[in-house]
Amino acid sequence: RLLSPICIAARSMEPTVKRWLAVSGMEHAGPGRADTQPLLRQHRMHPQISGLVSRFQYGGLLQDAPGMGERDLPEDFGALANWPPAAWLVLERCAGQDGSSVGAERSEDQSWVRPAGIEVFRLLLERYPALVRQNGLFISPYRGQAAAVGAMLTTLGATGWSASTVHAQQGSQADVVVFDPVNHGAWGVLEWKRLVNVALSRARHRLLFLATEAELGQAWLAALSDGLTRCTVAANGALQVDPTTQHQGSLFSPSPKAAPPDRPLPKPAPITGDPASLGVQIQHSRAARRS
Repeated sequence: RLLSPICIAARSMEPTVKRWLAVSGMEHAGPGRADTQPLLRQHRMHPQISGLVSRFQYGGLLQDAPGMGERDLPEDFGALANWPPAAWLVLERCAGQDGSSVGAERSEDQSWVRPAGIEVFRLLLERYPALVRQNGLFISPYRGQAAAVGAMLTTLGATGWSASTVHAQQGSQADVVVFDPVNHGAWGVLEWKRLVNVALSRARHRLLFLATEAELGQAWLAALSDGLTRCTVAANGALQVDPTTQHQGSLFSPSPKAAPPDRPLPKPAPITGDPASLGVQIQHSRAARRS
């Protein structure tokens, strides 16, 4: 596996033991080793997604298998056909968000949640019925965020979607992937890069990266900010290319064919169940502090 195991006992391990039991095997597979054979051809990702992953993690060496750019989109892709293949949803520029509302907070089970990411994803799901109908995957490093989004997906009837942590999705793939890093402070840079790489490379046709300007402004994430199309989400849920983007012309051109209109989505039933599982208590606590 690319990622190291989540090992609480590693904090007290001897260094020689920790070297093999508490880190990814990739730590020991450096370039140029005689016993390491790199796999440099990919058969999953849209070329714009694979190009992003290649520059970010593989030094530009990853290549697309023949025909990857000519694959048919899934049936009933609707308006999603006109979305950029690799989009950065700039959270503080999305409807209802600002610099003070996009941070992560502790959940009651001591995981992390980011209500802003949940809300922006909800707006998209309610605007685009075709998104609800896709084979999709929401990924986050934190079980709190994954559980909250999973409950929302169930409420909206998104039976083709699943939500889980990055570690649980190694080896999986989906037509549409939404990744919310929530809070990157729990891992070192090398492990965090591998975690981000695993998340992004699950996507076949569309990738949505939920992040703030500050998160993608870090030097080691520069290859991502340069390769993603900056987008925002309006109050009505419409995904829009951010007019401040510098890459719109070179990285994304809409499909020449007009996307078929989405079929209307039934109005979702009220959310029920334990509010803690949806991060609602965090929304309430934030409202109380602002009042």
